[in-house]
Amino acid sequence: MENKKGTENSFEKGVWVPFIDEPNKESFNTLYENVKFRFPSKRAFIRECLHRGAEQISIQYTENLEGGFAFKDNKNTIEHLAALDEKIHQLYKYLRTQIKHGFANQSLIITMLSCMYNILISIAGGKPLHYTNINAGIYDLLPMRFNDIYQDLLKQYGFLNNVNTYDRKK
Repeated sequence: MENKKGTENSFEKGVWVPFIDEPNKESFNTLYENVKFRFPSKRAFIRECLHRGAEQISIQYTENLEGGFAFKDNKNTIEHLAALDEKIHQLYKYLRTQIKHGFANQSLIITMLSCMYNILISIAGGKPLHYTNINAGIYDLLPMRFNDIYQDLLKQYGFLNNVNTYDRKK
């Protein structure tokens, strides 16, 4: 079947591409303005866009039996996914190490603050302090009321803590 120009295929001579909505037209024009120094004309730019778009669609999608689109298994995509998987694994290892350091630092800070709190309470209560008792860790345990708050926060955020960190005597 021939068209008005006398060719069998409308893609042989040229294609008219309408921009139906203004935002697409504007984004296309903005893109052209940003890269126009790379193309001899706007027609060459449009040709390159159509070529690259058609190439990407042919690489990534194939028509399936239901008439929709299915993901096409190709080597390039698999390589990108493998590289992405490796980066995610490296990030996981790094973050896991950082979280362990964070937990260690948090435990040390809780112990030091508990010790200072218990020493102040002992001083306020008039109890004598002994250097050997402080170094032995007698004052290091988290007071019961703070431990209850800590346990409630752990439950609220979905963590479990099976270790009691408070001194039952206080």
